Amino acid sequence: MPAMRPADDRGLHALGFAADAVPMSEGTPFANVLRVAREPARASLPNS
Repeated sequence: MPAMRPADDRGLHALGFAADAVPMSEGTPFANVLRVAREPARASLPNS
């Protein structure tokens, strides 16, 4: 079985994303984590 690597946001940040880790293991014996990456809001949006 391959070794698990710890979660790391550096790659997502390097691509310009804001990243968070959300624990998803409440009530279970597992250490599941949801990785959420969002594109930052742009300074100016084109007019519609």
